[in-house]
Amino acid sequence: MTTYERQQDIQNILRNFNGHHSLRSLIAELNYDYVGENLSIRSWSDALSEKMFNAPNVFATGGNDKGFRIVHTQLKDEKLLRGTEREIINQLLKDHPYSLFVFSNRNQDRWHFVNVRYDKDNKKRRLFRRIAVGADERLRTASERIAMLDLESINKNLFSLSPLEIQARHDEAFNVGAVTKQFFNEYKSVYAILQEDLTKQTKDRRWAHDYALHFLNRCMFVYFIQRKRWVGNDTEFLRTFWETYQHSNQKKDSFFQDWLNVLFFEAFNNQKTLFNSTQREYIP
Repeated sequence: MTTYERQQDIQNILRNFNGHHSLRSLIAELNYDYVGENLSIRSWSDALSEKMFNAPNVFATGGNDKGFRIVHTQLKDEKLLRGTEREIINQLLKDHPYSLFVFSNRNQDRWHFVNVRYDKDNKKRRLFRRIAVGADERLRTASERIAMLDLESINKNLFSLSPLEIQARHDEAFNVGAVTKQFFNEYKSVYAILQEDLTKQTKDRRWAHDYALHFLNRCMFVYFIQRKRWVGNDTEFLRTFWETYQHSNQKKDSFFQDWLNVLFFEAFNNQKTLFNSTQREYIP
């Protein structure tokens, strides 16, 4: 199976990720062994115990002597609070130093996969890095990074893997710097294509440079506010906007002139068109 095929399989699992069966399908795809062993929290504070719907569970293991663990905790709240996650992880790390920590909310339709590594410059400082999975999350990057956790991609001989080797791969997969670098490389590639196309049309490279930059910045702005559900309560607003144009029987190649220009220079210049200023809701 190619890397791309593996990523697609994982993305398909993540697309409707809900409940233990989804997590079990994922860990099987990544070649970890299901365990399902509850952990004791008798020594934990009542305040922390009250925040959990179920006690932490060693959901799966990997490597020799089952030394690496995937620990799942279902929380009581519908939101996944990072402070609560840190409290629980700090308790679990005492006995499970080589682990991936997985959290789900009460309905198990929102998930956080949390990696903990120590800052190289300060060994005592823990860095908590997350991959979020849920209906509101974009899954391409999540599937790419989670695919890196496949044990077979580290070593075909699964039983020879040490917990330290597996932990090192997890640290790499959750590397925020690598994800950011990948994003900017792809952004630069799209920018270069757009600039070159505009230069061919206008014969003015400087204008093409400025216009391409402004255009992509506007797209990024729309992406940011759609993630906040500030545009029609739609986290995929730009995709919806494009698909609506495609089915609107408008004249060919008019999306930019008649749709995006209106969005950028008219709709966003009139607060009443798109937003309620206090509730940040879409007004048709």
